[in-house]
Formats: sequence, structure tokens, C-alpha cells
Amino acid sequence: MSEMGEMSEIINQEQTKQEQEQANQEIITSYQDMLDNLYDIINSNINIISDSTNNKVDTPNVIYDKTKRTYWNNYTINCNQINKDCETVKKYSANEFKNVCSIDKKGRLIIKGKYTDKMIICTFKNYINKYVQCSLCKSLQTNIIKDHDIRLNFIHCSNCNYKKAIKTI
Repeated sequence: MSEMGEMSEIINQEQTKQEQEQANQEIITSYQDMLDNLYDIINSNINIISDSTNNKVDTPNVIYDKTKRTYWNNYTINCNQINKDCETVKKYSANEFKNVCSIDKKGRLIIKGKYTDKMIICTFKNYINKYVQCSLCKSLQTNIIKDHDIRLNFIHCSNCNYKKAIKTI
């Protein structure tokens, strides 16, 4: 009789294992369905976000001359693409390079000293990240607002109305 009891116990254990595997399979299937649904939602929202913040900024075109000056040829174009005043970007660049900068009649930024194009690009990206790009929606449609009462500057995003305090240039 004890052999019969052991045999029925083994059969019951085998049945419960199969039931558990079936339940786990149903959970995995429903979990996979939920993940697929989530990915579909995310992908549809990404398309909306990328359409609303289609930010295209040209890479700075940099050349050097023999007089130890660096020329940023498409400077005014880059400033217009990020909707910022050329003088503000010039001031930031001069502070970053710790050198004198000027804008010539052709709209190029002239920096005294020899700087690589990677240095100029890195500085321009830093300026965009700190003073232009909305940290919430990544849009470049922002304005710098000065609050004279509390002596702070803010980036105000035109797309999502996000407002963030920034350092003065």
C-alpha cells in the first residue's frame, strides 16, 4: 500500500509541476503581451516627440591661419539655428577659451590663438546644453529670461513651458 501511496504522490507532484509550468507560461505570455504593448506606445510617442523637436544645427566650420587665429566660418548661421544673439555666444566662447574673440564683416567668429575644431564643437555643444536646450523636451525653442527682482536668469521653453534657472554668462 505504501508503494501505491508513493506512486500517487509522485503522480500528484508531476501534475502540480505541469500546472505550475502552464501557469508560468500564461504569465510569461501575458507579460510579453504587456511589454509588446508598452513598446508600441513608446514608439508612437517617440515619433511625436521627434517631430516636435526636430533640432538641426550645423557643425561649426573651423579653419586656422598663419597668424595664430582661429576662424569659425558658419558662426552666424549656427547662432541663428539656435535662436541666440551672436554677442551672447561670443561672450561665452571668450570666457571658455580665456581669450579675445571678435566678429568680422563676413559674420565669422575670430578667436585669438589656435584651437582645434573639436574644441570649438565641444564648446558650442556645452553652450547649447547649458543655455539653449530644454532639459525636459530637448527643444531648442527657448528664451533666456532675466528676473531682476531675484537676480536670476531662466531658460523658458516655448514648446513645453518648462522654466529652469541658469548661471549668468
